Amino acid sequence: MLKINAESGKVLAESNLETAVGYTSRPIYANGLVIVPLDRGAVQALTADTLTTVWVTGSVGRTAQSNSQLTVDGNYLYVGTVDVDYGTSTYNNGHLTRINILTGAVSWQHVNADEGYYWTGATVGDDFVLVPTSAGTVEMLSKSSGNVLGSVSVGAVVNSTCVLSADGSHAYPVSYTHLTLPTILRV
Repeated sequence: MLKINAESGKVLAESNLETAVGYTSRPIYANGLVIVPLDRGAVQALTADTLTTVWVTGSVGRTAQSNSQLTVDGNYLYVGTVDVDYGTSTYNNGHLTRINILTGAVSWQHVNADEGYYWTGATVGDDFVLVPTSAGTVEMLSKSSGNVLGSVSVGAVVNSTCVLSADGSHAYPVSYTHLTLPTILRV
């Protein structure tokens, strides 16, 4: 990873990542850290000033892809992964992991063996987390435990993060396969 001066192009800091970045990476900045999703579902946090590694989580699986948006809520990070079999077009074994940004400790991990989190991201409400799956389901998880509070099929693949209404009572997933915008009522 490189830190480059935007005006001069001079390299200000550099650091090796613990492992490779798979197909894509959507790093995020939070609490003075640059947080990078790595191949196989691992996550690495580096200081933004010197790119010194603060913590690295373990991987979640040999074929896990970390191509979902990272979501920060307070001192917690939410990371979604998926296992992809391109030969059969199967997207499953999704892991949604909640990580303490300050320590790198995993607070909880929700595993959905039948569906995955492919190009999605978590949306955090007052006491819940919403996350779309690769099969067109939106799951509602407990923010504190990761337990499933409910789920609903929206009838289309959702490869985005849900948007919450201002009062948190409605969520809006977006699908590239359907022009309609389904509304999900908060349970």
